Amino acid sequence: MATGAFFQQLFADVLTDAVIALIILLIGFIISRIVGKLVQGIFHELELEALLGKIRIRFGAEEFIGTLVSYAIYGIAVIMALNSLGITRVVMNVLAGIAIVTILVSLILTLSDYVPNLIAGIMLRQKRAIAPGNMVKVKGLEGKVLHAGLLETRVETRQKDLVYIPNSFITKSGPLRVKRK
Repeated sequence: MATGAFFQQLFADVLTDAVIALIILLIGFIISRIVGKLVQGIFHELELEALLGKIRIRFGAEEFIGTLVSYAIYGIAVIMALNSLGITRVVMNVLAGIAIVTILVSLILTLSDYVPNLIAGIMLRQKRAIAPGNMVKVKGLEGKVLHAGLLETRVETRQKDLVYIPNSFITKSGPLRVKRK
């Protein structure tokens, strides 16, 4: 009989915590909607869109800020609800882990383009293969070098088009034809 009473009490406690968490979420959702619309209205009265339009920035800033405030308040309500269930630490650790993995993957994907161009730029500089003023021909593209950077080379074609060529493309494209100035 003692085990039945234990499970009954445990179920009642879990159910109570779940109901409290749902009430917190509901109240948080209502407050976030009200405060978000209030903030959006305040910025509308301050004519934020007109002020940003004067400096040529056009996007829904009033709605964006209102939505951002709503999400922030709703996020706080979610954390409070998780805290009432006693699982805040676990969920936050999982979210932090996901954030760290996302940042690392983003950095790796960013560097996968950056590093080869940087190494190719260093190689081209060491060999003095390309310098501003030189005429180059790379894979059918011919023009005058305006700037030879570490990551890319800016070339002006005969039609006066500006073309940015990644340095890794120059080193991988086969023989490079250069006419010195």
